[in-house]
Amino acid sequence: MKPKKIIYYRDDSDDMTFFESLKTVTVDKNYDYERKGAWNWFLRNILIRGLVVPFAFVFRRFFIRTRYVNRKVLRKHKGGCFIYSNHTEVIPEAFRAVSAAFPHYTHIIVHPNNVSVPHMQGVMMAGGCLPLPNKPDGMRNFLHAVERCCSKGPVVIFPERVIWPYYTKIRRFSDANFHYPVKFDKPVFTMTVTYHKGKLFDKPYKIAYIDGPFYPDKELPPRERQKKLCDTAYQTMCERAKLNTYSYYEYVQRDDAPEYRAKLAEEEAAQKAKKEK
Repeated sequence: MKPKKIIYYRDDSDDMTFFESLKTVTVDKNYDYERKGAWNWFLRNILIRGLVVPFAFVFRRFFIRTRYVNRKVLRKHKGGCFIYSNHTEVIPEAFRAVSAAFPHYTHIIVHPNNVSVPHMQGVMMAGGCLPLPNKPDGMRNFLHAVERCCSKGPVVIFPERVIWPYYTKIRRFSDANFHYPVKFDKPVFTMTVTYHKGKLFDKPYKIAYIDGPFYPDKELPPRERQKKLCDTAYQTMCERAKLNTYSYYEYVQRDDAPEYRAKLAEEEAAQKAKKEK
């Protein structure tokens, strides 16, 4: 067995993926979230629902090797909701989100980079992406789109914001992520992906645990409703994360790593020697 890859990080906000080569699209008040027209209808109903969604089941089960526990609570739920998941993979998470709540049509709140790949913006939007605005005047348009989507089906949110591949713990997230279920009065579900060592492959297989629904407490003021929902979701996901049995990568905080401290000491010594000269 090859040694584990060690990933060094400063804090929970470190981004382990890179999009510097992309030219990010502008998401402002004029951004088209609805995507009407014959071509967009074809992308959404024929390409995505007719081909991609069925493929997602095969891809999810046999290629990214994920099985669900308690998925029936999502399938039985009628109406809109918000699903909060840990953020540990790129493409597999999209397929898990699509297949978790099937036959419901799922939308995913994403960074604008996700719809910035050349020639793929229409496909990504048809697939359910809801890019966050990167211009202040785009927030009203974005909230209108979220309200429309969550009235019909699930909206997936990754509250940890940045991807940490195969990370087996839950990073603390802000209660600002729970503004949507409070504002639109929708229940919350959590989907916690855990990792386990397989017999044939080096990379782990996954078990995704679904929990909920958790409803906003209407006896509390809106701000406190957000915090209570956030705490409930976080605690639930932390409990599920304890079921991880395998770490594919090892995450080490830089200040705690002896080799990192040694490297800093060398740099400081080199700078000091340079000043003395």
